Amino acid sequence: MESQIIIQVRYSDVDLMNVVYNAKYYEYYELGRLDFIGKFVMPYNDLIEKERIQIPVTSNSSKYYGPAKYADDLLLITKAHKLTNKRLSFSYKLFKSDTLIAEGLSEHSFIKNGVLKSIEVPNLFVEKLRDLPESECIIS
Repeated sequence: MESQIIIQVRYSDVDLMNVVYNAKYYEYYELGRLDFIGKFVMPYNDLIEKERIQIPVTSNSSKYYGPAKYADDLLLITKAHKLTNKRLSFSYKLFKSDTLIAEGLSEHSFIKNGVLKSIEVPNLFVEKLRDLPESECIIS
């Protein structure tokens, strides 16, 4: 399973060289992650308000292979990468036309009610993600 979204590069996303500023990719990855969670687990807003669960980022990485510029349409593919008893990670691939221009990985912990102490992965996530093909999400 994967989430696919189209992102159109805004003028505010580019730097003086007219290419997307590197930190903006993390914002794009966040859009993909929220879309993935909304499609395969539950809407993120419900996760926060009803389940009282938040998923802070504990690490982020990105590799850049080519530029994106103002008004480009980009395809972002997001997949659950790994689920352990305390962490969930996502992988991202960003394409301009058919060309891979960036890929990234983010890792997240789970917290309850805004308390900055990690908790076990909620059963909700285990139940929803355990049926993903093993090549896409490894539960260990």
